[in-house]
Amino acid sequence: MTDSQANYEAIEALLERIRRLENADMGGWISAVEERWAFLSASDPAFVILVPGDMSWKYSIGMKIRLKQAGGNVAYFVITGINFVSTNTEITVDGGTDYDLANSKIIEPFYSTARAPYDFPLDPDVWSAGTYL
Repeated sequence: MTDSQANYEAIEALLERIRRLENADMGGWISAVEERWAFLSASDPAFVILVPGDMSWKYSIGMKIRLKQAGGNVAYFVITGINFVSTNTEITVDGGTDYDLANSKIIEPFYSTARAPYDFPLDPDVWSAGTYL
């Protein structure tokens, strides 16, 4: 790792801590709008979100996702896999029985490390018999 890359990652980590403080009153949700998430693939109930750059240090299995797509409602997911491929991070998510990811623009991505962030549906019947709760 070069010094400039290490400096960049240190700055990114500091900015992430600042974002967490700024979003502390958002019920546990942290904005990821600057990352420009995009739909990659679907195999219901599993979907893959593409995030530019190596974000494998930031996201982990079990985290909750809240997003909105163009013309759609808010949808909730649980991260089930992280894979850094070339220059992008592929985040595999489970939409349970109630949520789907369409092949359209993601406009309001949020993530949470909380077990039960605000408004996240906790019905165990939705999430593979409660596996992710």
